[in-house]
Amino acid sequence: MQLIKLVCPNCGANLEVGANRELFFCSYCGTKLTFPKKAIRYEYVSRDETEIEKAKYKAITQINETKYKSRQARYGVLKGIGLLIGGLLLTIVILAVIVLLLFS
Repeated sequence: MQLIKLVCPNCGANLEVGANRELFFCSYCGTKLTFPKKAIRYEYVSRDETEIEKAKYKAITQINETKYKSRQARYGVLKGIGLLIGGLLLTIVILAVIVLLLFS
């Protein structure tokens, strides 16, 4: 099946549509799009080009997921350190109160 590359006039999303279709919807914003076949300038995309674009998208998604997991891990470490310091400070305050009460 041959695909046509189009841009949604509503949201600007890049779309790929079957060459024989005159009515379709934007998969991003849902806008109903119609066009006569005569008005289209066709840019045929081979299956290989489509697969390359999908692979690029998958790679970018994996990179972003890795960055997100790394940030979550760093946040978890910082949160743990914060809790440890907070616990130590609370212990010091409690000990100070006990010392004051004992020696008052």
